[in-house]
Amino acid sequence: MTKKIAPELGSLARAETLTAVRVLKGIMTQRNAQSTARVNAAIALLDRGWGKPARTHKMTGADGGPIEVIIRDLLKERDSRK
Repeated sequence: MTKKIAPELGSLARAETLTAVRVLKGIMTQRNAQSTARVNAAIALLDRGWGKPARTHKMTGADGGPIEVIIRDLLKERDSRK
């Protein structure tokens, strides 16, 4: 279960956004950093800038028509309703 963040803590964290982005960019562009750190930093920047990609898969049904399956994180949905 996720806990709610106190409004003042959220405000303090948001105040450090520019610094956090600069740190992520520094890790991402540092050639001697571990590749996993560089990739994680790049993903974090992309997710925050563009949003996480939808996790959908398109398939063709038996009749040749499209089938769309949407995979949702049910635990997150359950927790957000509390």
